[in-house]
Amino acid sequence: MASFNIELSSKPIKGKKEHLLMLRITVERKHSRVALLYSVKPSQFNNNASDFNCVRANHSEHKKINSYIHDKIALAKEIVEKFEKEKRPITSNLIRTELSKNNQRISLLI
Repeated sequence: MASFNIELSSKPIKGKKEHLLMLRITVERKHSRVALLYSVKPSQFNNNASDFNCVRANHSEHKKINSYIHDKIALAKEIVEKFEKEKRPITSNLIRTELSKNNQRISLLI
């Protein structure tokens, strides 16, 4: 069973006080992380959010970012379901790789 969590990167972006948002994928106690497109200040991040609304309302684009987070987690869950249907092994690295492929496809479409 895979689980997903949103966290801040450990180091701030160079020259800013913001940290990248990271999607942490856990499968059988092994983690992989995927960098997301957005960054926030630690004061704008709620790591205890139960419904993945991790960006607080004090960020000007909190609705947009939280919606993006929900979409990424939904995509990751779809990948897990696809692997289960195909009876493929599920690891955090495989999910991360598949998410990266989907990111490239989306950026090509834009």
